[in-house]
Amino acid sequence: MQATRPRSLIAPLQLGLGVQMHHHFGSKFLLDTLYQLGFSSSYKEVQKHGVNSALQGDDSPQDLEGRCIQHVADNVDHNIRTLDGHGTFHGMGIIAGITPGYNHKTIVQRLNVSLDDIKQIGKIDLHQYNFDRTSKLSLKFESLAAQQSGALPDNISLLCSTLWPKKRIGWSAMCNLVQDGAYPGKSTIVFLPMIDLEPGNLSCIFSTMKFVCNEAFKYRANPMLTFDQPLYWKALTIIDNEPKDSDLKSIVLRLGGFHLEMSFLGSIGNIMSGSGLAELMETVYAPNAVTHMFTGKAVARAVRGHFLIYNALTSLLLCEHFHVSSTVLKDHDTENVEHLSSLEDSEIHNENTFIQDLNKLSYIFDEILERHLPVDTLDQNEVLRKIRDSISTFRKSHIENRTARLWFLYMDMVDLLRNFIKAERTGNWTLHLQTIQKMLPYFAAAGHNLYLKSAYVYLQQMHGLSRTNPAINEALMSGFHVMRRSDRFWSGLSSDLIIEQVLMRCIKTTGGLTRGRGMTDAQRSLWILSMPQCIQMNEAMQQVTGVNFETSEQHKEMCIPRKVRDTKDTTTFLDFLGERSPFSIDKNLRNIETGATGDSNVNSDNALVIGHNIISSMEGKCIDEFVFKRKNQVTTLSSKLNIKVDNEEISVDPQLLFQRLVTTANTMFPDVSQVFKYELSAVPAALFEPSGLMRQAQKSTLADEIWNTGSCVFSDDLGTDVRHVIDGGSLIQRIPWKKGATFAEICQLYIDHINNRYPIPIIVFDGYGSGPTTKDHVHERRSKGVTGTHISFKDSTPFKSKKEIFLANGENKQNFINMLCNKMDNEGFISLQAAADADVLIASTAVRYASCYPTVVVGEDTDVLILLLFHAEENSKPLVFQSDKIRKSKVWDIKKTKELLGNEIVDLLPFIHAITGCDTTSRLYGIGKKEGLKRLRENAFFRELASVFLKQDATSDDVIQSGQSALVILYGGETGESLDQLRYRKFNHKVLTNSLSCVHVQSLPPTSEAASQHCKRAYYQIQEWTNDSVHMLSPSDWGWVLQGTSLCPIRTILPPAPDNLLHVIRCKCKSGCDTRRCTCRKNGLDCSSACSECKGLNCSNCKVLEIHEDEDDSDI
Repeated sequence: MQATRPRSLIAPLQLGLGVQMHHHFGSKFLLDTLYQLGFSSSYKEVQKHGVNSALQGDDSPQDLEGRCIQHVADNVDHNIRTLDGHGTFHGMGIIAGITPGYNHKTIVQRLNVSLDDIKQIGKIDLHQYNFDRTSKLSLKFESLAAQQSGALPDNISLLCSTLWPKKRIGWSAMCNLVQDGAYPGKSTIVFLPMIDLEPGNLSCIFSTMKFVCNEAFKYRANPMLTFDQPLYWKALTIIDNEPKDSDLKSIVLRLGGFHLEMSFLGSIGNIMSGSGLAELMETVYAPNAVTHMFTGKAVARAVRGHFLIYNALTSLLLCEHFHVSSTVLKDHDTENVEHLSSLEDSEIHNENTFIQDLNKLSYIFDEILERHLPVDTLDQNEVLRKIRDSISTFRKSHIENRTARLWFLYMDMVDLLRNFIKAERTGNWTLHLQTIQKMLPYFAAAGHNLYLKSAYVYLQQMHGLSRTNPAINEALMSGFHVMRRSDRFWSGLSSDLIIEQVLMRCIKTTGGLTRGRGMTDAQRSLWILSMPQCIQMNEAMQQVTGVNFETSEQHKEMCIPRKVRDTKDTTTFLDFLGERSPFSIDKNLRNIETGATGDSNVNSDNALVIGHNIISSMEGKCIDEFVFKRKNQVTTLSSKLNIKVDNEEISVDPQLLFQRLVTTANTMFPDVSQVFKYELSAVPAALFEPSGLMRQAQKSTLADEIWNTGSCVFSDDLGTDVRHVIDGGSLIQRIPWKKGATFAEICQLYIDHINNRYPIPIIVFDGYGSGPTTKDHVHERRSKGVTGTHISFKDSTPFKSKKEIFLANGENKQNFINMLCNKMDNEGFISLQAAADADVLIASTAVRYASCYPTVVVGEDTDVLILLLFHAEENSKPLVFQSDKIRKSKVWDIKKTKELLGNEIVDLLPFIHAITGCDTTSRLYGIGKKEGLKRLRENAFFRELASVFLKQDATSDDVIQSGQSALVILYGGETGESLDQLRYRKFNHKVLTNSLSCVHVQSLPPTSEAASQHCKRAYYQIQEWTNDSVHMLSPSDWGWVLQGTSLCPIRTILPPAPDNLLHVIRCKCKSGCDTRRCTCRKNGLDCSSACSECKGLNCSNCKVLEIHEDEDDSDI
């Protein structure tokens, strides 16, 4: 019919389909194609409908009785791709949320309307604001009423945290299914005209507030407006300086909850920096993702990661409290006979009791999920009470353990995050305010000063609403502070998240303004004003067709793949934590991954107390006059790697620091190459990991490369009169210890193992407790910083601890070796013990015995292989090196291998091993031992440089000069080129040839200064291996420094960058960062976590937050 009479008839379905397709895709081609096929109205007709819808505008009810209206404003930025590069749009986007919502009922009339008419309708009057910069805020920080502590989780959270191994659904999905209550209903979101003015401009904010007041008064409602922090603070300043009779004084100004949550996530990341949390997250998440999770920008990922880690920590805590293995949690549905057979009766009883408790909770969980039992059942559940009491008891018993205290603090912060999400999802205003107040100390401790001030003032004003605006207060108490896009109780969303999800996403997704519709005044007004009718038409068409352009109603944590993935990731976290338990008995504050311990200045475990002290100092002070001091904030475990700028230590990601320094140097230095003599990073990245530890050597690759050179295998018969020299350190680690066995029985296990394998053994042990050594940092890395408790024991003492924790204490290990040596001597074995590292003693002992007997060295360490090759004598008896492992064990013929390589290469193997990384020297990033061995064979000049390191009387200058030249060759440099010059040339080459990704700082050669220290450490290690009089050398003269009771490597003696360059890599803006006074903006940089005030969060000079997924059901 429409085809036969197109001028007099418009079919509703065809028009509806056209409007729907245009709404979603904005494609003229698509509509014209559908029109030609007869399925849709023409593109011209759809456009006419849009213009008439815009003319009609919003038809929201004039009487808001029983409804609440609140407005939200946020900056809209779009880099328009014009021919000349001008025209970037910066404006203020505004929405109104009306709860409960309503349906549009007005019929759209078909009229002839011009774009100029639409432009006039969608115009907001601009008001010039003249701010007196001499005026100050009249507000003071008032004393806030104390809130009750809520450290322990709620019942549903505790239940989900305990039962996660059974592939149960997560906390949010559980709450979504079982939490019920009264709520205002689904909201209607209305798009309002944009203001084409820089959002940070005070006139723009002033005009926005004027417009919102007029809109609210039009509905006879009290104006309520939400901003994120930078705009909130400026709006607060404007209102405070307005006359008493100003309409703006009636505005209830709210701070955006979603951006507040982002800042709190950043606070968690700041306080936990250097603790091992980042390394823990990197077992599941990509390193770049973890960086954004720590700064609070990857919100959905961060929330999920924190919740899963919380579950893993709860499981580890319960396992340690009940003295059961973590395998119980994973396998408590099945009978693990092999596991139970290794336990004592008391442990089996504990395990059985724990399994029974888990099964009881599983039954309760299922009954609540099926709605057979109310959620209130958990309040009286004895098993849950028992677990809660156990957690409390465990925490009290570990209060002196600083590492445990830091991780308990982390769990409290995650609980606080969970409570904030709960307050938003359920619309609980009281919980919303209580949670924000509990966040304040963490903002203060982490140095998030802008959010601390804003949240403090926000709380003051919201607490006073019952007196200043009772109507708004009553509405907020009834749950109107959040909006809902779904008609469910557990679906409330912060108002500033609503504008991100609805307006910002609509603008930037397919069919939006930035996808070809245009950003002129008329185009913006047309799109915004027509949106209510287009949305309603789209929803009507979806109802007719039954095809929804949205995700499933099911919570995304309910689907089986998500549950499987959550279980897998939590298990990964639990396995990591099980090997590096933060709850082990150790009073030092340490990084659970690297073992690096904090000095006396580190106080992150007292972050809550520190934060409360800062807040106490704020009370009664004028807001504009109070000054935050960095020295009063928390000092984290990452402070060892902080760089100093303006006499203030700041923590910043090494790669970020490098990029910012290089970018800024290009505009500040006429010869940029001079900057590359500095590392441009907090640590020499080619030699050290971001944690500050030396890059771990891949020692076995040198042995593999030598093995692949030719036939190195021993194939002859050794006969019967063979001596076996055994590496005692490897032997101790090889034999498992049974819990409950006496130390005499454990020693007998070693004796039986040796008797069964080696007829005439000589066992050589390392020595411990003889003072600081160059392997102190290696021991720290291997023990993860756990020193263990000193235990006095004798033969009859039963072993009750874990083997790795017991041996982590040097005194325990030395005493056990002494006991084992005595028993071995009584057995007729020969036992030897070195003063410190035993590698040289193992090799020298084997060479000595090989002069008379066929000798087999049993060990795993490549160091021993290299030393055997270096020290072996040509006329000795057969000398063999092999592993204690039976499978895939290589049996080395040392004499044959030495002949294969040649004496010149063998003599220089210690150099290659040390310069490319061993236990006491750093691995060179990107340079393997294979490359070093190749250079040694092919380059005579390289061999000449290497020979300097074998000289006992070499001077420091000789070592540095030869070592740097050798490194230039390893990195592929030219003859006569310095490391600094090579570093700059490599950077330029990577920039020109690697356009798809950034240049990573660790991929560049080290600076000359950092290489000097590396070369000195390599020389000292080579002398330890080859020189009997090495005791004449002092480690302090060769790249080491004594810190406390340990020797630590000297990284470099230069600062990370020139002082004048360090001054400009961050800003100190106290409001907005929206002018050229912002140092970051002035130098073309985005604000970052290094900035002293804004922290790179939500200021006008940080990266715009992009919402990429439908987060209506996510925990953000």
